[in-house]
Amino acid sequence: MTRALCWMALCWMAPCLGLATLGCQPDRPATPTPEKVASETPSAAPSEPARAKPERAAPKRPAVADPDDWCMPHDVPESMCTLCNPELLPLFKAAGDYCEEHRLPESVCPQCNPLPPPIVNIYADPPAGDHGHAHRARPPGDEAPRRPAVADPDDWCPPHDVPESMCTLCNPELLPLFEAAGDYCKEHRLPESVCPQCNPLPPPVMNVYADPPPGDHDARAGAEAAAADHAGHARPPGEEHGLAPGTRIRFRDPAIAATAGITTVPAVRSGLAERIEAPARLDHDRNRLADIRAPIAGIVRAIEVDLGDRVEAGQPLFGLESARIGDLQARRRAARARLETARAEVRRQRELKANAITSERRVEAARREAAEARAALKAIESGLELGGAEADSGRFVVRAPIDGVVIHRPAVLGTYADETVSLATVADPARKWALVDVPEARAAALRPGLPVELRITGQPGAVRGTIDVVAAEIDPRTRAVTARATVPDPEGRLRAGAFARASVIVEASAEALTVPIGAIQQVGERSVVFVQTAAGVYSPRAVHLGRSDGRRVHVLGDVAPGAPVVVEGAFLLRTELMRDAIGAGCCEVEGPGE
Repeated sequence: MTRALCWMALCWMAPCLGLATLGCQPDRPATPTPEKVASETPSAAPSEPARAKPERAAPKRPAVADPDDWCMPHDVPESMCTLCNPELLPLFKAAGDYCEEHRLPESVCPQCNPLPPPIVNIYADPPAGDHGHAHRARPPGDEAPRRPAVADPDDWCPPHDVPESMCTLCNPELLPLFEAAGDYCKEHRLPESVCPQCNPLPPPVMNVYADPPPGDHDARAGAEAAAADHAGHARPPGEEHGLAPGTRIRFRDPAIAATAGITTVPAVRSGLAERIEAPARLDHDRNRLADIRAPIAGIVRAIEVDLGDRVEAGQPLFGLESARIGDLQARRRAARARLETARAEVRRQRELKANAITSERRVEAARREAAEARAALKAIESGLELGGAEADSGRFVVRAPIDGVVIHRPAVLGTYADETVSLATVADPARKWALVDVPEARAAALRPGLPVELRITGQPGAVRGTIDVVAAEIDPRTRAVTARATVPDPEGRLRAGAFARASVIVEASAEALTVPIGAIQQVGERSVVFVQTAAGVYSPRAVHLGRSDGRRVHVLGDVAPGAPVVVEGAFLLRTELMRDAIGAGCCEVEGPGE
């Protein structure tokens, strides 16, 4: 019992005496109590709070504007617009990227550091969350086609000189698309971007087909086989609307065809030239143009011609009165008197010399005085002659320097005229200049001597001329090269300032069978012409197209030279082959053997 008590006392005092308890390692520290652990443990670094999410950074200026991230009212990226998104303001202020004056990020401020705007697709659907910017809505249906870089022969409307996919005359359903796109020429009823009068697209250059194989041109099967071999992709006959061999369109009464306005022209073999179509304007031949002005200042007292009068070189045009002319005429009278006096003195000195009364020196002095008087008179008379002065009246006459027609006459009676005032303009009406603006892409083919055909607005037919000058520079506004052609106009029918459509003939092609452009109709994917086989009977013939000059086109197919091809009214016959889609019903379509 006593031993047990001593043992317990020893265990209780051991920590105070620095002794290890029985069975423990002598250098092992005593097991600390929880309170001691809490008090003696070095104060650890305060536990890291839960890691906070990083703050949102202000967007940076992009290298190129993104059409899908653009604020059009403020001309900045949408993701950086602090006017539309005020919650972005603290981010940009913290980043030091804020323009206090314009309340936008400094890096994209349209006044301080403008970012070039993107090329925006105006028909694209507005992005989700659009805050009311004025985006243009997509028009119903497809987008309006854009102007191609180069005309595609498979997408070309020869009658209207525009791509088929953009021809609003042949495809009226396209009209709303182009009107909505702001790409419509109301004057010519075609898209503005390809309008042949305003912004012509050079027509496609098509392959010239070889002459058809020798043999009977009326052998349809042989001709179709030759066309298939030539093109390499002709479709078998009968696969499209009414094009089976032997198909005919017969009017119930041949007179109906005439009433419907159907006319034919013969197919002919001819060569077609490669042409450059371009707008042109007429002007007077500046080498035969005279601007009439007064050589001496004066007042117009008489007018001898009127606007439009034909005049000849040397004909009086205006009578002017001038104080200077009066002064010259007075000086002429004095010079004449001085000359007469000098001549008399010469005669007197010669008589005195003959009588040995005077010396030779005095005779020479008299001769010298006479010569000076004669020279002074000549100078005054030359001035009066140049001014057209009349005899001792203080007036002079202005005459026509060339033959021509008076095209301007601004002078009126009482006009004070000098060398700075134009009294009239006389032009030679027998020749005109045609200034042709050829697109830069086609200008390399221009050279002096090329023939030009001009179809002038308001004038029937065409006039022809020849290029004599090609400009050495490109107009920076129109990106066109001006070629000047001289056009004969012996009757004076052409008017300066008139607009025209020029066709510069660059290169001629070999002869082949040709038909007018208006005779070509599209049936499905094939080009078709209608040949009259009898009165009121027409046969559709599939053809392949070759080179076109904008008026006629080379064709290869079952068409013989001289065959009557429908030009006017071909569209009506086309509707008969497509009754399922259109339905005309004015005649009967007969299949093979009917």
